[in-house]
Amino acid sequence: MNKVILTSLLVTFTAACGSGDKPVKTVSEWIDTPEGLSEHTKWCADSVERRLTPSCMNAVDAEAKIKMASMMENTMNTGTIPIK
Repeated sequence: MNKVILTSLLVTFTAACGSGDKPVKTVSEWIDTPEGLSEHTKWCADSVERRLTPSCMNAVDAEAKIKMASMMENTMNTGTIPIK
């Protein structure tokens, strides 16, 4: 009985996390090739369900890391912290 429940939960979780036929880009892949990142994060923001997918979580994380790196670079070059 426990195996049936566990298997059902695993199948449900796997199906819910699937991204269809498109492979999920990792954070590193988004950072290395950020083309389309902004559009993807905007698309993710349109739906709570989308925000919880691995694809959207990775895109949001990559966008934050890219922005932080840019801020750090600006700080190193100017000696001030940009506030926007």
